[in-house]
Amino acid sequence: MRINKSDGSHDMRISASDVPKAVIEVCARLKSLGHSAYVVGGAVRDTLSGRESIDWDVTTSATPEQVRAAFDHTIPTGARHGTVTVILDDSKIEVTTMRAEGDYVDGRRPYSVCFIRDIEADLARRDFTINAMAYDPIDDRLVDPFGGSADLQSRIVRAVGNPEDRFREDHLRMLRAVRFASVLGFKVDPATLDAITRCSTLIKRVSAERIRDELDKLMESTKPSVGIELMRITGLLEHILPELLEGYGVEQNRYHEYTIYEHNLRTADEVSGDTALRLAGLLHDVGKARVKQGEHFYGHERVGGQIARQVLSRLKYPRRVVDRVAHLVEQHMFRYEPKWTDAAVRRFVKRVGVEHLNDIFELRRADREGSNREPDAGLGELRRRVNEILSTGAFLTLRDLAIDGNDVEALIGPDVPRRVIGLTLAQLLDEVIEDPSLNDREKLMKRAKDVVAYHIDELQHL
Repeated sequence: MRINKSDGSHDMRISASDVPKAVIEVCARLKSLGHSAYVVGGAVRDTLSGRESIDWDVTTSATPEQVRAAFDHTIPTGARHGTVTVILDDSKIEVTTMRAEGDYVDGRRPYSVCFIRDIEADLARRDFTINAMAYDPIDDRLVDPFGGSADLQSRIVRAVGNPEDRFREDHLRMLRAVRFASVLGFKVDPATLDAITRCSTLIKRVSAERIRDELDKLMESTKPSVGIELMRITGLLEHILPELLEGYGVEQNRYHEYTIYEHNLRTADEVSGDTALRLAGLLHDVGKARVKQGEHFYGHERVGGQIARQVLSRLKYPRRVVDRVAHLVEQHMFRYEPKWTDAAVRRFVKRVGVEHLNDIFELRRADREGSNREPDAGLGELRRRVNEILSTGAFLTLRDLAIDGNDVEALIGPDVPRRVIGLTLAQLLDEVIEDPSLNDREKLMKRAKDVVAYHIDELQHL
């Protein structure tokens, strides 16, 4: 099936050769039993637009019971709503019975569904026209009752039918609209955009986990700033990431061309890395508006780290992601100078953490790019010196100290708080990082006596 683009620049097409063999076999089997069967959803959209598709879903007029009877190996994934997973040739294919839906009572799921045999009626319940197309790979027939292919050609995200109805059915669809615009590089249809604006407060009823998952997908796009800005325009941002809006329209200083808000978005666009690193780019200067004093933003990285931790915890991100992003925000301000001693470089490595070095260097690069400034000339030299220290083993961690916790405990006895052991080892490590020649068992045991005594005295006076 070929669709000629109106500007003649490219043919949009989908054919049976694009469809995985196992999916064709599922459709062929169902049709041989007198049922209709179509590929639906993102697979049709992506294939028509020349993008690789991973998920291939099938819709059919067969009931879940008929689907299970047609294949040897199935899983009743969501039989109540009509979905059965067919296992064929080591592939898992979701097959869903065509359905019409009752009222949505919770802003997420329909209260009831009824199975139908009309593909166009089934497509009418879907969110956007570009997702409301079906392809029959056996008869090579595209079903497109709402103009999804035309919207693909025009690069438009448009709700099926009345957009406000679609968003009141499932509130998350508002965020999905801006995510699709960001990921696909499309515009949102004006009527759809207006409906999001009118319904934006409904996003507060959506669980943090669902919002987080959509935000992750948005952050994976080439330019997440597109989606974030659409969230601002429609009012979604004030309910999801209001902290970002604190920097909207707030000028920085003479070294910065963009406002705090614009710079955060541009930095996120420039980051090359995983979702967590991009979130660090988006939030790296989020603390600036709260500490602004004239042209100065003293301590914004510390405040920003606290805000990042609050934001990501609220959105139910895993602890490891929260800790990583907050740490990167807290550590993103450093000013390398060639006069740094090797000890200063080692202190930098300890402060940032070996596991975060690549992230912090990438964040710094993106920070400069997001400011439209020249690359940081010293960054390459700092990276070289860090790599040299790491490769020669000149950087030490607690595991590398010539003594350990058992040695310190032998000095202080079992009745002294365990905290003293940690404080002692941490101070000894700082001293060894400053002067690696001190990493000698005899020297450290001698020094540990004084350090232990100091920390015991400190704890007694708390």
